This record gives sequence, structure tokens and C-alpha cells, in this order.
Amino acid sequence: MSQTINHPYTKELQETLNVTKLKCGYLEKRLELIDSEYSSKSEYDKNEAELIKINTKNELMALKRVINEKEKYFVKFMQQYVEDMDEVEANFDKVVSDAKQKSETDNDLKVFLSKIIWDNLDKNTEAKIYFYKQIKKKLNGN
Repeated sequence: MSQTINHPYTKELQETLNVTKLKCGYLEKRLELIDSEYSSKSEYDKNEAELIKINTKNELMALKRVINEKEKYFVKFMQQYVEDMDEVEANFDKVVSDAKQKSETDNDLKVFLSKIIWDNLDKNTEAKIYFYKQIKKKLNGN
């Protein structure tokens, strides 16, 4: 695929994953710090430290599960996105040509095509995929 993927979700998801991974790092560091100089703490402080460790470990497990799920979803999302873009790149010109030809007898299609800002499609892959799918639906009578 020659174009870069500029879907806004990819950036948002990556930022969320980065923050979550950073938080995991800090929580792991917290566990290390709790264990350091543990023997010099009072019984009360040891008890409090153990409670914090339990909560921290639980939070870490939950965050790691979230990271794993988001990464799996991201891979699935990107696979579909790449498949869509590959199809668009392979068939876009033909589908648009067919749509323009059909628009000579289909007024709804003619109006739809007239509302497209063609220059924007090359700059926005998400819009291009959406437009392509809409045109295919209209060509198939849906």
C-alpha cells in the first residue's frame, strides 16, 4: 500500500496505549520502591505497604489486560483498514467511472457525485474508503 494510514483512530489508540504502558511502568516501579528498605519500616508501614502492593498488582493486571485487548483490536482494525485501502486502490477508478456512467440515468447518484470534493479524497484515506463503499452500494442498488 503506497499511502500512509492517516486514520484519526490510529493516533488516538497509539496515544492511549503509550499512556497506559507508561502507567504500568510507574506501577512496577512503585512495587520495587515498596520492597526497598522494607525491613526498616514499622509494622504499620509494612501493613500499609502490603495493602498498596495488593492494589498496585491488581491495577497492573487490569492495565495489562487492557493493553493486550487494545493491541489485538488495533491489529484487527488495521488489517481491515489495509484490506479496504488495497481494494480502494485497485478498484477506485473503475468504480468512479461506472458511477459517472450510471449517473447519466440515475439522478440520485448524479446528485451524490456532485457533492463530492474530489481533491479531498486523495488527502483523506478514511473519506476515500467511505466514499468508495457508498458508491459501491449505490451501484449495486442498495
